[in-house]
Formats: sequence, structure tokens, C-alpha cells
Amino acid sequence: MLSRFDSKGNKEVNPFALPFKGGAIMKKSNVRIRWGLLMILYCLPFFSCLFPTQPSNEIVRTAVKLSQSDFPDLAGATEVRAGERPRLWEVGDGPGKFYVIKFNYYWKLSPDDFLNVDLVVAESKEQAISYLNYRRENSCLPVFMQPPEDKPPVVGNIAYGGGQDFIRDNIVVENRTYGSLKEKTTAIAQKIDELLRASRTASSANRFKPKILRFQIAQNPVYRGTTTQLIIQITDPLGGIVFYEWRLSSDLGGIVVDEHGHYLYQAGYETGSQKLTLIAMNEGGFYSTAEIDIQIK
Repeated sequence: MLSRFDSKGNKEVNPFALPFKGGAIMKKSNVRIRWGLLMILYCLPFFSCLFPTQPSNEIVRTAVKLSQSDFPDLAGATEVRAGERPRLWEVGDGPGKFYVIKFNYYWKLSPDDFLNVDLVVAESKEQAISYLNYRRENSCLPVFMQPPEDKPPVVGNIAYGGGQDFIRDNIVVENRTYGSLKEKTTAIAQKIDELLRASRTASSANRFKPKILRFQIAQNPVYRGTTTQLIIQITDPLGGIVFYEWRLSSDLGGIVVDEHGHYLYQAGYETGSQKLTLIAMNEGGFYSTAEIDIQIK
């Protein structure tokens, strides 16, 4: 067997060669290790088929529409709010800040007997837990007066106060009963949870977010004191109503709606630039954003 030498005259060694009579090229233990590594690399595809990667167990749910008829104890109540308009809520501040969507329901049997429910949709269970912790930490009640955690939970994945607050996956329910309805707190929470468990699910919030295909202003820059139409094109994977909220970086202008339902940018009487943010929310409690920079001259 001929030996090979590098440009400096050093003998090259084949790291995968086996020992032979007349002198071992390398120790047997090192040879076994290298061949073992090769065999592992060769067999990886086979073992990956036998033991596939486990899918994420994250569940994201859409909000549900609550109805007075879902709760027999509300027979004869007056419906004050029926969750018809979602609201964007900011949670925390700094790098950890995030947003949730709230739907509020309010039924009144009498001035002293009423039910007030907030369905709060987060984008993950982790966010839902962070939201509820934030609410409890910033409550006007001291910790010892707040509802204790139910162990085991009487409803949902995590619950407090017999269902006054509970989490089902990415949704927080704030269930406030008053007067004669107080003793029905757990039963009402369990009914809400039953409805939530029948809602649409996915492994990611992206599956339910509205898609903003186009967000532009018809003319840019705009002139002081004028109105300019905004061009908005959105699709909703849930096939329902899409609601808008707006954020403006300054008071140089605002949003108005004409008699045909078109959204217009109303410029003020000062020059400058302004960032306009569109927040599109759907009936499932998910949102998307888009922004444009407007020049005013």
C-alpha cells in the first residue's frame, strides 16, 4: 500500500482506514467511534420515520357569540351590550407589550341583578395567562381579597373564584355576576366554556387573522384642509364582518366617513408628516395592522 504525503512532507492518514499488519494507522477505539458516527448519520432518516417530530399542542380558538338564550337564568333580562363591537386593548408596556381583542356582554335583570362578561381573545395561551396575571396585578383589590385559584379548575384550563375568571386555551373569560346571579357564577362559566370548546380551532393565530391586501391613500402628499379617500382591501378567513380602528401619530389629521361608507383622511391646517395605522379586527377576535406615512403640505 503506497503512502501519500502532503506538500510539507508529512504523511497523510486516512481517518476511515482500518488497522493492518505492520503498524496501525490509528487506534482501534478511534476507528470504532468514527465508524459509529458514520452509521448514525446514515441511519438518521430511518429513525426520523420511526420517531417523527411531535406536532405542537398549541390550540388557538375563535371567540363565540354569546346569546341571552344560552343562559336560562337570564330569562326576562334586558340586553344592554351583546358583544357586537370588538375593542383592541393594550397589555403592559415596553418590549413585552401586546394586544388583545375584547367583546363585552351585559344583561340586566334588575338594578341589582346583572351579568357582565368580557371575552378576551389573545393570540396564544401564553398571552392569555400574561393578560390575566396583568389584570390581577393591577387590580384595585389587594391580593388577599382577589378570588383564589381553583385547584383543580372548575372550568377551563385555569380558573379563579369558581369561574369568575378562567382561561380556555387563548381566551380569557371575565365573568362578573351580581345580586341573585352571584350563586350562578360557576354554572354560567361552565356554559360559556362549553360554547368555547365548540368553537373553531387552529394551531396558530395566523390562520384566523384578516388579510390586509391593500391600504393606500389616493393622493400623497395631501393638501391642508382637504379630505382624501383611503383605499382599503381586506379578506377575512372567517367570512364575517371586519371592524376598523385607527391610530394616528399626531393631531395633524383624522379619519372621517362619507355618506357612502368610504373612509377618508381629513388633513388639518398644519404641514408635516403623519403615520396612519389601520387595525382590522374580525368577529373571531383576531386582528392585523398596516400603516402608511402621509405628507401634508
